[in-house]
Amino acid sequence: MIGIIVAAGVIIIPMYFRNQDKALSPESKVVYERGEHQLAVFYSRPYKRGRLIFGGLVPFDRLWRTGANEATVFSTDEDILINGKLLQSGRYQLLTIPHEDHWTVIFNSDIPGWGINLQTGVVYHNKKADVVVTDVPVQKHKTATEQFTISFVEMDSKLNLSFEWDDTEVFVPIELVK
Repeated sequence: MIGIIVAAGVIIIPMYFRNQDKALSPESKVVYERGEHQLAVFYSRPYKRGRLIFGGLVPFDRLWRTGANEATVFSTDEDILINGKLLQSGRYQLLTIPHEDHWTVIFNSDIPGWGINLQTGVVYHNKKADVVVTDVPVQKHKTATEQFTISFVEMDSKLNLSFEWDDTEVFVPIELVK
């Protein structure tokens, strides 16, 4: 009987905390479709809630899983160019390293479940699986974005992947190959 209670606790308690985390950082999926192309990002969207985000909650110069909860996943059904670098069709873990004046954006073919080691908080990153690594400049805004937002933005007839949170936004240029 005690074994059953312990086993139930091992299953139920993590599920409870996982659902609590998802309430604070709900899941979202953003999709871009044009012609035959489909790009998508699945991620969780934490809130600012009065906290210092970049340089605080998300330290500068350290790997970030780019959202909360599970690993952020980028998918493309066609080959594309990311800031001029070829990214073949497929699914990728999307990692970033925020710096004060630029971000390093990483598309990695090794997609873990949660994205971090739950005991240490260290982001899971198999560097050998990095497919595209690129740097993009930071843009600052006067008003803060409360909830972390990833979107596809067309500017001047060009497609960009946008990361926006607090007073910070970065744009990653995307070019559709076909």
